[in-house]
Amino acid sequence: MGINLCGLPSGKLIFVPIIFTTSAFFLSNRASRWCDYLFRESQTTGTVKLVTTADTIFAPSRHLGPWGYEDTTRSSSSDLPYCYAFPSDVIYNDLDTKWRAAMSILVLTTIFGGIIMIVTWFSPCMAIAVKWWRIMGLLLLLTCLFEGLGFLLLASDVCTADYKGSTGWISTPTCSLSRGGNMAIAATVFWFIAAVSMFKIPPPENQAEEVVVQTTTTTTETTKPDGTKVVETKTEEVTLNP
Repeated sequence: MGINLCGLPSGKLIFVPIIFTTSAFFLSNRASRWCDYLFRESQTTGTVKLVTTADTIFAPSRHLGPWGYEDTTRSSSSDLPYCYAFPSDVIYNDLDTKWRAAMSILVLTTIFGGIIMIVTWFSPCMAIAVKWWRIMGLLLLLTCLFEGLGFLLLASDVCTADYKGSTGWISTPTCSLSRGGNMAIAATVFWFIAAVSMFKIPPPENQAEEVVVQTTTTTTETTKPDGTKVVETKTEEVTLNP
C-alpha cells in the first residue's frame, strides 16, 4: 500500500464499493441489533400460566431479534418496539444450536464487514495491491454468506418446534420476516454487489508522476601559454516539472 493524498488513484468508480459496503454494514447492524428481525406468531393450547422467563417470551405473539425480544406490554410512540435482551438462561436452555449459531455468525458479519468498510473509506486516498484488493472482494463474499446464514433463525426450534410451557401448555409458532429481516435481505444483496464491484473495478494504484530530465553538456577548450589545449566537459541535469 502507498499513500496518494486523495488523488482518486482509481477514478470515481472507487465510490461504488464504498457506497454499497457502507450501506450494507449499517443495514446489517440495524437488522441484527434490534428485536424486529422476525415476527413469531404463537398459537397456544391449554391453560397458559407464565412461570419462567421463557414462558413469558414464547407464550404471546411478538417480534424477536437475534439478541432480544419485543416488550408487548409497552407501546412506543415510534415504529420501533421496546426491546429486552434474552437472559442467559434462555439463551443456553431455550434457544437451540441454529439460533445461537446465527447469533455468532452475525457477529462475524459485523467484524469482517466493518473492517472492509473502513479500508474502502480510505481507498480514494491510497494505493492497494491487486492481491489485497481481491482478498477484500473475497472477504465481502464471505460476509455476504454470513449475512445470509443469519436466516438460520427461521429454521430454529423457536420458529419450527412447539414450545412446551412449564405447566404443560403448548405454543405452536409460525415465523415470518419483519422489518429487520427485510433489511438483512437488502444488506445481503449490497454485500454481494460490493464484492462483485471489487472484482470488476481496478484496485487503487499510485499515479506515478512522470519525471522529465533535461541534460545539458557544455564543452570548454582552453589554450595555455605554452600552447597546450585543455578541453573540459561539464554535464548538468535539470528536472522539469511535467
